[in-house]
Amino acid sequence: MSEDAESWVAIESTQIKVMNALQAKDCIKTELYDSGASRHMSPFRDQFATYRQTSPRPILAANKQVFYSVGMGDFKIQVPNGMNLTPIVLQDALHAPKIGLMVVSMGCIANTGYRITFNGKTCQIKN
Repeated sequence: MSEDAESWVAIESTQIKVMNALQAKDCIKTELYDSGASRHMSPFRDQFATYRQTSPRPILAANKQVFYSVGMGDFKIQVPNGMNLTPIVLQDALHAPKIGLMVVSMGCIANTGYRITFNGKTCQIKN
């Protein structure tokens, strides 16, 4: 099996597909919590708390589709926490207008010192 195929299996087996859908204006904003993503990404420019435009950079998705980031900054989301939502800021998130959904990198969260555990259909993030 190729290295790419092994990576794909690992990504599929540990990601939680749709954790949270928030209604905003005319669209549903969906978050994908992905253990294989190297960066946080979002198509939703309006949710960036800070933002700076960058030159377009390609992003290769697991399905080999290419998207382009055109900016980056800190991005606000609401994370499910029992019956409540907890606001968090994802730092240095990429703005990729055509990606279609928000990608929350579990690796980036773990690198900031949080502990992530998967148990059945549940993902817990603790500090």
